[in-house]
Amino acid sequence: MKRIALILALVALGSPAGGAATGLSGALPAQGLLAPDAQDMLVIGLDGRQHARITGVRAPWRVAVRTARDAAFQELAQVVPQRTLLAGTNGQWYELTAAARLQQLAVPRLRLFGDVDLVAHAKKRNAGIYDVKLSVERAGRVLVAPNADLRRISGDLAVGESTAADLKTGARWTVSSVCFPAGIVRGNLLEFCGPSEPKGIVNLVSVSASGARRTLSPLPNSLYPGGASLSPDGRYVTGMFTPGCGGGFAFVIPTRGGDARSLTGEKTWSLQAPQAIVLGWTRDDRVVAIVQPSSKLGDGPGRGVYLIDPRTLARTLVYPGQKAWAMWSPA
Repeated sequence: MKRIALILALVALGSPAGGAATGLSGALPAQGLLAPDAQDMLVIGLDGRQHARITGVRAPWRVAVRTARDAAFQELAQVVPQRTLLAGTNGQWYELTAAARLQQLAVPRLRLFGDVDLVAHAKKRNAGIYDVKLSVERAGRVLVAPNADLRRISGDLAVGESTAADLKTGARWTVSSVCFPAGIVRGNLLEFCGPSEPKGIVNLVSVSASGARRTLSPLPNSLYPGGASLSPDGRYVTGMFTPGCGGGFAFVIPTRGGDARSLTGEKTWSLQAPQAIVLGWTRDDRVVAIVQPSSKLGDGPGRGVYLIDPRTLARTLVYPGQKAWAMWSPA
């Protein structure tokens, strides 16, 4: 796999007294997995080998929030999961950027593309409790206001409590409380909708900018959507679902419509199937997913991170175990 040359030998990026030095050593792969190692983070290539080590950082959710600034950065990491934000043990925040640099972040503000920024605004409400609102801005003009209650940004799609917006074209959709927007394909919003009641129906739906709706695929009933990801070529979408408690299950569906297939390959899916968490996609349009084997099925995949072909469901083990928690994938 092509490697990005990185001339950076463990450089301290500013650490207050008592904080560990933070830095990056090694050459980053073109795409990779992040796996914790004590107070460091390993970067594992999709070839399964360790390529780099980031010292003195941890996953964003492992940080105790003591300030409004911490709360703001944590919210950014949650809303834009495709951006790799890391919390330094020195109290600072960093991003592993598309340019293969560990960049210290001074303020909770991320450039999305062009001159469009995502900004986090945090206020202390009570001891240890903070209210965080997010806005999307272009050159000082607000594109998505804080009162939209922004929940997620994926590519050009910004998803609020009851609206979804294409940040490049300005198209907007009203989103039902039982629908989970997945992405924008050929100008249409794809969303997983349902169930509205126990044992209710779940569908992948396409919604045009004018509001016309078309059902693309049914999914197993009674599953609640909680995550989605489009392939780089826009031909497939993955959806992650939970029955309401416990672990999650993942399915892959053609964006033009077709069968929803379990990502772990069962011909007949059930709640006893292996569980899966989608981390992202390779550049050649394979799914990168953590698989947790089923205790009730003896012939399923073993525990680990796999590359999965969405057309054939053929899978390749990349990294055994489940320590990997995120994927670094520069645009």
